[in-house]
Amino acid sequence: MQIIYIPNFLSLLRIALIPVVIVVSSQNWLYGNYLACTLFLLASLTDFLDGYFARNFNAMSKLGSLLDLIADKLLITICLVWLLTIYQSIFMLIPTLIIISRELILSSLREFFAYENIKIEVSNLGKLKTTLQMISVSILILAVNENIIFQNLGISCLWLASLLSVLSMINYFKYIFSLKKDISKGE
Repeated sequence: MQIIYIPNFLSLLRIALIPVVIVVSSQNWLYGNYLACTLFLLASLTDFLDGYFARNFNAMSKLGSLLDLIADKLLITICLVWLLTIYQSIFMLIPTLIIISRELILSSLREFFAYENIKIEVSNLGKLKTTLQMISVSILILAVNENIIFQNLGISCLWLASLLSVLSMINYFKYIFSLKKDISKGE
């Protein structure tokens, strides 16, 4: 496989692993949650790897950027909704809604600004938010039908991730408004 195709392959692999994680974790297998968590972490690792290969081997493309965005949003959104159906907790519902809403809003804004040939880069706070989301989902997958302490830890991490989601969204809005002012001054 040529290096230029590796980032797209990794994004597609991330998408393909989503149903596998859900099916494996939904079984009552001995150590099934550990296997599901490992598969989720593998899917999460592909998020880092596809960006690494794209940037370091000059394998970036518009299709690759779109696949990466779709794979990221599907992985977190589907896993959060699936975990919400398992835990059925209001304490998970609120941060899940915050996270999903933020993802929809910012993805739409990025698309809108892409038509204006303005690229909105991912911030370090956004990367931290994504990392914390992946940690919280991993913990929650491990904790299904298990230790209440791990469940509470996973939910606490999810709340922290939702707080970072809001903070990073505010930062993006500040950046967007500064862009709009700069564009207006230039006209």
